[in-house]
Amino acid sequence: MRTLTALALILAGSSLAYAGSNESFIGQVGGWNGAIVSQSHGNNASAVLQAGVGNHAYVSQTSTWAGGKNGSLVVSSGFANTALVGQTTGFGGANGQLTLQNGVGNTAITGQNSGLWGANGSATIQEGWGNTAITSQTSYGSPLNTAVTAQFGAHNFAMTVQK
Repeated sequence: MRTLTALALILAGSSLAYAGSNESFIGQVGGWNGAIVSQSHGNNASAVLQAGVGNHAYVSQTSTWAGGKNGSLVVSSGFANTALVGQTTGFGGANGQLTLQNGVGNTAITGQNSGLWGANGSATIQEGWGNTAITSQTSYGSPLNTAVTAQFGAHNFAMTVQK
């Protein structure tokens, strides 16, 4: 009974208890980690931290509220890391996103679509060898696209498309 009461108090004091809010956190250590995050109908957020070999992070965020928003952060360390992030807002604007990867053979793909109030963001920073970074951004109304891709190492590929 005490455990149930404590859980109720924690949820009542947490933003998770309020309708429309999304939050998430996943932290994994070891090899062949996988994280799938799907968030919708809220202001979203998220974070994925992984360490090891063959990490995969898939983040999907949709905000249909007039206020928009999103967020996200993916950090991978090791080799053969994959980070696939898709963000969409309705009327409201925003997005965000940051992917940091360290190692060999990393892949980061980010797709952002912002509503009438515009925005986006993004930043992909990869350190290592044989990295691939692809970023696509669309912003309607008051566009404010921004994309930074910084790759350190050799044999890297980067492509950014903005509309």
